[in-house]
Amino acid sequence: VFCFPFLLRSGIFVASPFMDLDSKPKSKRARRILERREPKLEENTKNAMFIRGSKCTGVISHTMADLYALKKPDAVNLKDATRNRVLRPFEDVQSLEYLSAKNDASLFAFGSQSKKRPNSLVMGRMYEHHLLDMFEAGVEQLRSLRQCKLAEPAALGNKPAFVFVGDEFERSDDLKRVANLLVDFFRGTLVERVSLAGLEHVIVVTAASATRLHFRVYRVQLKKSGSRLPRVELAEMGPCFDLTLRRTRWAAAELMREACRVPAAARARPAKNIEPSALGVRGRIHMPRQQLSQLALKRPTALKRTRTDAAADGTVAKRSKAAAADK
Repeated sequence: VFCFPFLLRSGIFVASPFMDLDSKPKSKRARRILERREPKLEENTKNAMFIRGSKCTGVISHTMADLYALKKPDAVNLKDATRNRVLRPFEDVQSLEYLSAKNDASLFAFGSQSKKRPNSLVMGRMYEHHLLDMFEAGVEQLRSLRQCKLAEPAALGNKPAFVFVGDEFERSDDLKRVANLLVDFFRGTLVERVSLAGLEHVIVVTAASATRLHFRVYRVQLKKSGSRLPRVELAEMGPCFDLTLRRTRWAAAELMREACRVPAAARARPAKNIEPSALGVRGRIHMPRQQLSQLALKRPTALKRTRTDAAADGTVAKRSKAAAADK
């Protein structure tokens, strides 16, 4: 029986339960794609989907375009995903889960416009292509990349620095989850070290209240200071806007614990018998008790038995009698 990939239910498209996303590859290209999607100890860089609703204002369109520019190249712009269809993430997430599995993306940003919720921006993430958590916020007072002409945009693929200002990030549980999601959304590839010259932009999120955030992006400018350390100045790069939290859907504690679990093979094993000290790293070696009397040591010439000493002990006489008996 032939089944369509989408089923239309009251204007909302959902993934068909008969659709097989884990079918066997029929070409080398498909095989390489499936191998790239297989579980790994060190996961790939998370891709993000940028989806626009059937109705969008200029504010949401410019916000999505600027966020897409910050996330590139680990981003997918799905322009035609909601053509002639209605997508509501908080009412039905099956369509988002299907798009996540199809595009191999674990992050998403959805922008829409309605009379009840104007300039709505939904950001969330997936775990094994199923919804983990998300939040909805209203966008206000936008200054896009084009409007901020004081600084040039950052290079493609650079990692940003994050600054979260405000006591509400420590008091409010919702803002803690929002900060964690924003870091996971824009962090890019995980690296051990970052060059100072490669740090080109900073994302500053200020909590004005428990439901209102100021999102700002600044360009880092390193100027001469007369010493080895340069003088750092920040210039507004954009996008800059305000967010008003509306709805949230957070993962359960058990699901979040499962999503953050580190495999045993990837855990750093503690080094045994090694202790740090003022002189560096000091180690301890365990050896069994040695039998010094059974050691095969090279005897010096002065301690060797001479022929005279052997004759005095009767050793030479016994050897001569044994040789005569053999004859």
